[in-house]
Amino acid sequence: MRLRSPSPNRVVAFVDIVDSVGLYRRLGDEVAQVRIDHALALASACAVEGGGQCIKRNGDELLLLFPNADDACAALRAIQIDAVLELRIGAHAGTLIRKRGDVFGDTVNIAARLTAIARGREIVISDSVHQLL
Repeated sequence: MRLRSPSPNRVVAFVDIVDSVGLYRRLGDEVAQVRIDHALALASACAVEGGGQCIKRNGDELLLLFPNADDACAALRAIQIDAVLELRIGAHAGTLIRKRGDVFGDTVNIAARLTAIARGREIVISDSVHQLL
């Protein structure tokens, strides 16, 4: 199996629903799933409208990819403003390994870690994204 060579700098962002476990517990499985699906569909559409793409959804989280920091930050801000559920977002810029429609590498891992430290309604960006703005 051969991996494609690393792509040039891109901005990777994760959008995560805050306390989805609690949402399922409070609302029940079906209602919570409908709300989560709706919230993530809106976030994905906002990313696409802002020049990005949704690489994948994993449970209550989206992995987004943007060509540059300006588009990423504008879209991520719009996602937070339009959010119907409480979201946390993290973003990092760097090289990526692309394979079968997915992205891998340190850039993705750092974006995931930034998302984990973000609080609800917060966007945490790395210094590399900040420098590219």
